[in-house]
Amino acid sequence: MKARLILLLIAIGFSTDAILARADNEKNRELGEVQAKIQLVGADIRSISAEKTAQQEELKKLEKKYGELANALQEIKANINQQEESLQQVRSKIATTQKELQLERRVLEGLIKAAYAIGTHETLSVILNQQDASSSGRMLVYRDYLSKARAQKLLSVQESVKTLRQLEAEMTKENQLLQVTLDKKKQETEKMQALKIQREKVLAELDSSYTSKNEQMASLLHDKKKLESLVATLQKTDDNAELERKSAPSVNTQAKTPPKPEIEKGSSRKQPKPENESSPKKLFVDLQGQLPWPVQGVITERFGSRRFETTWDGDVISAREGSDIHAVAAGRVVYADWLRGYGLMLIVEHGKGYMSLYAFNQNLHKSVGELVKAGDTLASVGRSGGRSQAALYFGIRSNGRPVDPELWCRKPAKN
Repeated sequence: MKARLILLLIAIGFSTDAILARADNEKNRELGEVQAKIQLVGADIRSISAEKTAQQEELKKLEKKYGELANALQEIKANINQQEESLQQVRSKIATTQKELQLERRVLEGLIKAAYAIGTHETLSVILNQQDASSSGRMLVYRDYLSKARAQKLLSVQESVKTLRQLEAEMTKENQLLQVTLDKKKQETEKMQALKIQREKVLAELDSSYTSKNEQMASLLHDKKKLESLVATLQKTDDNAELERKSAPSVNTQAKTPPKPEIEKGSSRKQPKPENESSPKKLFVDLQGQLPWPVQGVITERFGSRRFETTWDGDVISAREGSDIHAVAAGRVVYADWLRGYGLMLIVEHGKGYMSLYAFNQNLHKSVGELVKAGDTLASVGRSGGRSQAALYFGIRSNGRPVDPELWCRKPAKN
């Protein structure tokens, strides 16, 4: 009986292992399909972003390089602020130490004067010349106190002088570091200025290549079609995310929960990421009419307004170049690159087909795959894409279809 029971348990064990093995194989097959699809999507995106004309390629290279330099310059400026703050702290310590040193020197001078007032006689002479024993004792104690106080104050002065010299050496070092950083800033600024000149030449060449309004119109339609193709392709990445979450679980019945901690790690407290992922459409729809504008400025082109023979599929907000651009809602960056007609563009996917688009940027602060919270800085306002004036192109897509940003944001940008 026991032997049959043991054999039965062994058989059950083998059967369970076989089931687990088949489940793992199925999971690996599904993951392989997802990865293959992701690679195809990546290839499609690269194909969409590719340009054939030499001028467009040159413009793309210059504006991407300009964005990199802008990021580097921003970091340099942050270092300068930090170094100046550190230098100011050293200067403040030096000023405090100098005041303390002056006070200690005055105290030391007072002790020296007091000792001189008593006289320079030896201790034995003081004892012999004093007829009053109590007065003689007090005088000896006072002389001893003055001697010790003078010695301690002298050591304190010496320590203060030493500290002051160390602080002055530290200030010299901080000044040298600051000067190096300032020189680097100057070099990067000169590089950016040279790129600006090159960019203006390329833009002039592009303008001269349009011999008629029809050609300019064709170029705009080409750019718009590129963006539509890009958005449609990026929709597949949203599908990939869903498939990857479905294929990730193993046989364990609790396998649906492990992805949540990773989502929570990049989420905000006000808008928990698990809610955003589990019901993104509800979350974004609930925010209709409540989204903040990504930047403060003047709307110069509105959704649906004429653009030659076509219309704008987003809002163009004029703003100061270099101003921070903020995410209007939590999501995941699915595109961060240069696209003809739109320059440096960043697209955030909010789930279930909802996306927000930010273009004409000077530089990008986020990369593909990064999770962002509402209010996070995504990019800086710029003139990329061949623009002459600094502005932000801001668009919203619902399953690839453009929708009016003013219906989603709380109020129009300041006029």
